[in-house]
Amino acid sequence: MNLHSNWHLLLPREIEGIHRAILVTCLLVFSGFHISASRAEITCLSNADENTEAFENFNAEYIDLEHAPWMVNLSLGGEPFCGGAIVDSGLQFVITAAHCVKKYPKSDLWIRIAAPRGGYSGESRRVVSIRSHPRYYDKTKAYDVAVVKLDRAYSHVEPSQLVPLLPKDQAHFWAKPGDCARVMGWGKTTEYSSASEELLQVDVRIWPQSECKNSNGVAIGPHSLCAGYYRGGFDSCGGDSGGPLLVQGGNFEKFIVGIVSWGRDCGRADYPGVYTRVSEVRDWVYGTIKEMSETSN
Repeated sequence: MNLHSNWHLLLPREIEGIHRAILVTCLLVFSGFHISASRAEITCLSNADENTEAFENFNAEYIDLEHAPWMVNLSLGGEPFCGGAIVDSGLQFVITAAHCVKKYPKSDLWIRIAAPRGGYSGESRRVVSIRSHPRYYDKTKAYDVAVVKLDRAYSHVEPSQLVPLLPKDQAHFWAKPGDCARVMGWGKTTEYSSASEELLQVDVRIWPQSECKNSNGVAIGPHSLCAGYYRGGFDSCGGDSGGPLLVQGGNFEKFIVGIVSWGRDCGRADYPGVYTRVSEVRDWVYGTIKEMSETSN
């Protein structure tokens, strides 16, 4: 996105539901954008492939509801502007990015589950209460995570279908630099396009923390991680904020390891997307869900 020449400005990867102005995030391939059918296996390109024809043929993919029944979007006036994921066995709590919810009254927000064939206008719920991480800092997007309580549980999701949050003691196994991860959302497919009407996924590679810091030119603490390709092209973008970053591993089919947070434009070479590191906030998330479950609001 080129609305700001000051490149180190932190650009949250959301789309404002009313103004749709400067806040962006998407699943994109620049000049050669391809979309294909959903694929279960998480598969990244190798470093060598980034300079070959394989990169040009790498695809973003549509996702059917059956592959991500726990995926939701946040909407204002029926238009999605951020993503999220159901994470509790009671099917009444969603995690998203704190910057997605910090400026809107809960009465204005709707949480919608993915519709069949991945559309964004599925079964909807009102918001009862919202809690952002106490260490969330808007300027740097540190600890960019919030828990949202819904007015009632979803009826078309089974607890066994949920993807667990990665525990901190397993982060060195399943979210290592070089590991392949998958990001999902209804965000833009280029910096200048509209949001996608169907849920998309693309696979990206987790970067070493030192390269993440150096690339973005701002402090990236242990609360965040970076993912993308050095060549760019595939990334989260406007409208994907709050959505999950997944890896395969352990006894579970997948873990949620990141939450889409911010980046420099979308898919720019040498500038990866930045994600809240879930293993650093997992205990707070589940503790907050427990506390909010015991209150009426």
